[in-house]
Amino acid sequence: MNQYSVFKGILRNTAALAAARVVERSSTVVLSFVVARRLGAAGLGIYSATMVFFGLISLAAEMGSTNYLVREIAKDRSRTSRYVVHLGIMTVILSLLVISVSWLIVPHLGYSSELMASVYVVLLAAIPGTLKTIQEAVFIAHERVEFITYSTAIAAFAYVGMALYCLRQGYGVVSLVTAFAVVQYIVAFCYFVFLNRYIAHLRCKLSLSFAVRLIGEIKVFAGSSLIAGLAARPEIVILSLFKNDSQIGFYSAALRIVDVWQLVPQTYMTNVYPVLSHAEYVADRNTSRVILEKSIKYLLAVSLPLAVGFIVAARPILALVYGPGFEPSVSALRIMAWCVPLSSLTSVLWRLLAARNQQHLLLRAQVLTTVARLSAG
Repeated sequence: MNQYSVFKGILRNTAALAAARVVERSSTVVLSFVVARRLGAAGLGIYSATMVFFGLISLAAEMGSTNYLVREIAKDRSRTSRYVVHLGIMTVILSLLVISVSWLIVPHLGYSSELMASVYVVLLAAIPGTLKTIQEAVFIAHERVEFITYSTAIAAFAYVGMALYCLRQGYGVVSLVTAFAVVQYIVAFCYFVFLNRYIAHLRCKLSLSFAVRLIGEIKVFAGSSLIAGLAARPEIVILSLFKNDSQIGFYSAALRIVDVWQLVPQTYMTNVYPVLSHAEYVADRNTSRVILEKSIKYLLAVSLPLAVGFIVAARPILALVYGPGFEPSVSALRIMAWCVPLSSLTSVLWRLLAARNQQHLLLRAQVLTTVARLSAG
């Protein structure tokens, strides 16, 4: 495999996917800033907690199928339809189960009426949100991420427009969550059209034996995905249970600023992952080693100076973005700044384990980390 062509393909797809992620992340970040200025820390806390629950529910429902699909389809693209149809049906069934259980649990968590209503609404977006991630995996595996860019751009503009209109009309956070749920259905439909027309025509040919084999192969990915969901934002979950909406807002204000950086390593490594998986599959360890070394070097070269900048300029950054009233977020931002380079290393190393079919080691590390974070929290 020619290393120049490999990195050229990675950079091309990274640029396309980065454009999609920038638009998507920018829309949510900008809305967070607007919500904080118009509705205060409490409004930001409700909005952030709701988005965290959506992410957790979606991760639980998709069973880690995204990473599994990218790896398997990258090996043999002719199996795209079979994998997508079976995993799609399985995740829809699991989504319905997760939604049902969540509807029974949420009333007993002691949430404010607005937070509870927002969670109920966002649960309706779990099914299209899960299907959307599966279809994105197909685009990534086929190295056709431009379809993600097109759909995401349309969805982001639609979401921001709907949300800003609702805020100008005096509606609250629940209206923003409703707009978000509608957009998830729009994006899932756009992905379905692109996938069937340009990637692979989906044929509903079900096989019970194949489904059973999939469950056996994906169970470690499913466990890893669920743990990743719990480990992603356990602090917000804990705050939602023991503190008020304003405290969630102060924490989320700092988190939103640091979270913007996550776009870079996630986007880059998402495109590296199928190439890395293919290199490991054909036992081309030299290419795999070069990809690993260069990825770590590039990401640390950007993340370390950025972390220092967050620590030094935490106060003026928060004042500029959110305005007055977010002083409690300063210390949180300075502490979270250390996560910037650490998350870069993590994004590289866990994909290496998955590419080498050693996701059981990844799962162990995630379990230990999540237990530590939840216990400390």
